[in-house]
Amino acid sequence: MAKSTSLLGRIPWEEAYAAFLALEPKRQWLAGATVAGVLLLLTFLPISCASSRLGKMESEYLNSQKNLAKLAEKVQEYTNLQAEKAALDADLKKNKGASLATVLEGLASDVGISKNINSLKPRKIASSDEYDEQGLDVQLKGVNLQNSVDYLEKIENSNKLRMKVSKLQIKPKSSKRAELDVTFQVSTLVPKETP
Repeated sequence: MAKSTSLLGRIPWEEAYAAFLALEPKRQWLAGATVAGVLLLLTFLPISCASSRLGKMESEYLNSQKNLAKLAEKVQEYTNLQAEKAALDADLKKNKGASLATVLEGLASDVGISKNINSLKPRKIASSDEYDEQGLDVQLKGVNLQNSVDYLEKIENSNKLRMKVSKLQIKPKSSKRAELDVTFQVSTLVPKETP
């Protein structure tokens, strides 16, 4: 008969059983409880470790799913911003030849305050790789409140050129309180020339 080379095959089971039977009953219970405890430990320790590892993996999976969802949101946000930028580029290129001063004078004429324009001073505000932000400092003298509001609204909602009003100051004239001196800055984006 071939001799077993495994660990279990090397244990002298008959001698161990005989030694167990030779023990007094109290020690037999203790030995049996110890063997049962070792067997339980050998059974549940790997299951416990595997369960713990499985829990960690599940947590990592859920975190990666959340991160993936955040990434998908950011990609969608980026796509939306790219579409907005393309629309803005098309708008700006369509209105590329329009002069800011000419458009402002035309809008003032529409409202009936062209004679109240005291000055239009050009100002280059900022620059980026693709655009120059150019503007004008506008000063109106002796206009009433309604005309001022109408003019500013026409500037902001102009379909001739995309413009933004900033740094608005309104002061009543000391002699006629119904007449206002209005100063503000109007800016627009101008695409840079591509070589």
